Amino acid sequence: MPADTPVDSPSDTHPSPPPAPAAPNPERYVATVKLGPKSQIVIPKEVREIFNLSPGDNLLLLADRAQGIALINPADYADVVAAAFDAAATKAGGAAMPGATA
Repeated sequence: MPADTPVDSPSDTHPSPPPAPAAPNPERYVATVKLGPKSQIVIPKEVREIFNLSPGDNLLLLADRAQGIALINPADYADVVAAAFDAAATKAGGAAMPGATA
């Protein structure tokens, strides 16, 4: 294993899956991913390029037993989060919620 490859890199422990078929729409991509030994997944390069993702970026994980898992750019929901904090502050009598940041 090369020194710069993470220990849990799926490429070291599992054969690579066949390449995903080319999507007719460059804004969409379909692939399967495998959980590594540390329950981590690798986001395919094509998906990282579509969403302009880089190492260290934060993603919001939403999970619903019936609907599945979604990874979302938190900036897309900043207004929803702000509204939730505003509503909570109103219920608390206008006091700032602990841990809330503007």
